[in-house]
Order: sequence, then structure tokens, then C-alpha cells
Amino acid sequence: MKRFRDPVAVTAMVGGVLVGAGFAALLLGWRGAAGTLNVALQLPYLVSGGIVGVALIGLGLGLCNLAAARREAAREIVRLRTLIDAAARLLDAQTSSGTGDRVSAQASTQPSAMSASGSSSTVE
Repeated sequence: MKRFRDPVAVTAMVGGVLVGAGFAALLLGWRGAAGTLNVALQLPYLVSGGIVGVALIGLGLGLCNLAAARREAAREIVRLRTLIDAAARLLDAQTSSGTGDRVSAQASTQPSAMSASGSSSTVE
């Protein structure tokens, strides 16, 4: 019953059922058309079985494709969240060890290469 709580799995299952129903409609349409020799009597079977069958197959495959895309997007979000958490842990570890403070302290004690007017100056 846990599978029915996942909307991606339900979408994939519905898509699979629609594809199966589409092939069944194609088969029934073919059997009906093959049973008669009169072309005028074959057309309703071809229309109902063929067009409806192809439409059901297309809709079912579209739903399966949608389910696969949603599943891949969810996996990508999980990977990105894991990457962000790892980066946050590295940043916390760097700031707690003091290396980040030393870098900023060195940058603030070095004299600027540019003067207030914007040109470079040398100290003699």
C-alpha cells in the first residue's frame, strides 16, 4: 500500500495500464476488422480500435515519461540538497577551525595597491 502514496509511482502505473488498454483496443479492432470482408463494415472497427488504441498508447507513454521526469527531478533535488549540506558543513568546519579568520585578517592588514584617487602608488 506504500506504493499508492507515491504520486510518481501511481502516475507510472496508470500510464502502464493505459498502454496495455491501448494495445488491447488495437487487438480488438484488428480482430473485428479481420472478421468481415466488407470494407464499409471494417471502418468502425478500425476507427474505434485503431484511433482509440493509438491515443491510449500515446497518453500512457506520455504519463510514463512524465513519471520518469518527475522521479529524476526529485533525485536531482536530493543530490543538490546533499551537496548544499556538505558545503555548509565544510564552511562551518573552516570557520570553526579559524582558517577563515586568518584569511580575512591578512587581507585587512595588507596595504592597498590603489590610492584613493584610483591610481597605483608605491611607498618609498
